[in-house]
Amino acid sequence: MNVERPSFLDSPYFYYDMDGSMCLRDEAPKEIQREFNKYRRTYREWYEQWDEGLRIKDEE
Repeated sequence: MNVERPSFLDSPYFYYDMDGSMCLRDEAPKEIQREFNKYRRTYREWYEQWDEGLRIKDEE
């Protein structure tokens, strides 16, 4: 996954919860919410492809 560092990481609305999950405060501006959601969606897609590749290698 080749992604530039998202600007929401430096936002005062961004934080990690007690479990280490990435979160945004409810009052985050829409622009930051869009960037955050796009990043999470992209990461999830990448992770699913990566995980699928590992499963295929295990089956070979």
